[in-house]
Amino acid sequence: DAYPPTVNDPDLYQWVEGLVKNTSAYPGEEGNGGVTRISPTMGGEDFSFITEKVPSVFLVLGQGEKAWHGVDDEGVDFGPIDTTVTVHNSKFVLNEGVLIHGVVMHAHLALEKLKVLRGGGR
Repeated sequence: DAYPPTVNDPDLYQWVEGLVKNTSAYPGEEGNGGVTRISPTMGGEDFSFITEKVPSVFLVLGQGEKAWHGVDDEGVDFGPIDTTVTVHNSKFVLNEGVLIHGVVMHAHLALEKLKVLRGGGR
């Protein structure tokens, strides 16, 4: 069976984008909180079954460096590595440094949504 398209709920997307842009997840950066809009793609994703039933936003936690230099536990540099390869690709390499930004972003969104549900948020 084919996966249906993954479609962001427009109102929820605007809410999420506004919160993330106003919360700098990257120290020292101002303005967009590291948000980059990506063009729609034709790729399938099982998350689309959720978006059909519940207002949702599909977020991509980016890395996207052409020549990232990772360092292993012994301090050995194993770069340069292309981290622009997408997750469903055998050449995908995760820059684990981005994970903390995803944790911060999702926790912030959850707390802000709780404020809205309680009647005190935007």
